Amino acid sequence: MWVWQEILSFKGLSFLSWQFKYHTNPECPILSRFYITMFLKEKKKKKKFVKPDMPKGYKAYPFSIGNGFDMPKNLASILDNNGFDYNEYEGSFIVPLQVYPGHGFVKRYVPWQALLFKNNVLVHVKDSLIADESGTANKACADNLAYLRLNHCLLYGKLDIVCSNGKSANHIEVEYNTTGYNILEPNLDRFLKASLNARNANAASNGSKHVYDRLKNIPTKYQNGVYMYILQKDEVLLDFIYLPKLVRKIGFIKINLTPNILLAITDRQLIIIQDDFSIVSLYTWLLTYIPIDNVKDISFEKQSRFTKAVIKIKKDNLLEELLFGMADKYTDDVRRLLAAIIK
Repeated sequence: MWVWQEILSFKGLSFLSWQFKYHTNPECPILSRFYITMFLKEKKKKKKFVKPDMPKGYKAYPFSIGNGFDMPKNLASILDNNGFDYNEYEGSFIVPLQVYPGHGFVKRYVPWQALLFKNNVLVHVKDSLIADESGTANKACADNLAYLRLNHCLLYGKLDIVCSNGKSANHIEVEYNTTGYNILEPNLDRFLKASLNARNANAASNGSKHVYDRLKNIPTKYQNGVYMYILQKDEVLLDFIYLPKLVRKIGFIKINLTPNILLAITDRQLIIIQDDFSIVSLYTWLLTYIPIDNVKDISFEKQSRFTKAVIKIKKDNLLEELLFGMADKYTDDVRRLLAAIIK
């Protein structure tokens, strides 16, 4: 006997959930009643997604205000609604609508967004892809910076800025095409420099020549990373340690347990450069910038095949932890390196 049970709505289509009751021979009590039920859970109504029009040609790449470009109307409206005047800001980095591969065959859209810079202040504005939902505008101050992270893989870039907002984190995330990094870099350098308290670089620079000489002993990629991404014009490299990746071999198969990592200390910040081996590591940069005064402690946790290091960061009442893995034999060297800056 078939019984119509209910009608469920799923992605705009109607499905029938049926219950089938089968009565067997009463002499078999175990099989006296057998149910076959097909059940579909009712999904919550999803917000209506507006499929956007993708920009084409040169309009699909990051740009800044000026040279024939103006603030897009959708972002200008969001800024105006939140009390920001984009004309007051000295630098800008505007990222058009983007699309990336999502789960399965579903595309992942990233809406229009922009970063505006002025002195030690940064404003992040982001449009929305949801109908009847306005975009957001978020302000961050360099004085509250906990750490900053850049992730580059060929044409894909991602910027993460974590600032203190009382006990909570003010997290700004921007995905962009790296062809526009030359626009972002000078603005980001000024913001980062405003967050740093430089120590006595003149006294430290006298003994730093041998540190630069040691760079010749590490892979070329990381030598270039020091000059391309680490040092600002007046910044002094005080010390560093290079941690080669840890690889486990199972027959002909190689499994990366930890990435290549460079820990560098300058007169004003701790910088971590590493591979992102979740993708093709040869073409990736994962750079983390931490103001020296925010580094409070480091601890080590022995794992079965490597050691996990935990760097504890504190800015005002915000506590954060950054993790990385390394071979056991480097534990004392890393502890000695960071002991110079941990208060």
